[in-house]
Amino acid sequence: MLKIFHHDIPKDYRLLDFVIYSNSYNYASLEDCDLIVHNEVLWGLEKKDLNRALAEIVSQYPSSKKTLVFIVADYEEKLPIPYSLILLRTSLKKSTRVFNELPLPDIWSFYQNSFEVHHSDNVPCVGFCGLASRPRRKLIKTFQRSPTIKSNFICRDKFWGGSPHDKI
Repeated sequence: MLKIFHHDIPKDYRLLDFVIYSNSYNYASLEDCDLIVHNEVLWGLEKKDLNRALAEIVSQYPSSKKTLVFIVADYEEKLPIPYSLILLRTSLKKSTRVFNELPLPDIWSFYQNSFEVHHSDNVPCVGFCGLASRPRRKLIKTFQRSPTIKSNFICRDKFWGGSPHDKI
């Protein structure tokens, strides 16, 4: 069983549910743990601020322990990642990914209600909302042409985190 250390979790904080409700979860002290989970998400930071935040995290924990860090940001470029960190991050490019980085799907941390069950007609659906770069446009067109996949894309020429002023 994996022994995990994390700081106190606020009552309504749901990010770590997949960890603490797992059958293999076993809380441990910082000294006795196998893995540290940094339970503060790094939201919307650019390179300079990300580097500073990662350096602060490294200084908080022993370098002999692996520390899991969540990053939700639009920054896609390569980051200098200390060996002791494992990053789960959005906006990760395969071409710049290193061994201790994993892709993280977008997180809806502020959504209070359960999602409604979508009753499918047995046709898979792929959706995307965001900056449609050249490689993404090629993939989007492939999905749109497919008769076996339903597609739902909102393609943008530029991105502004969430774009709350859009009219769809």
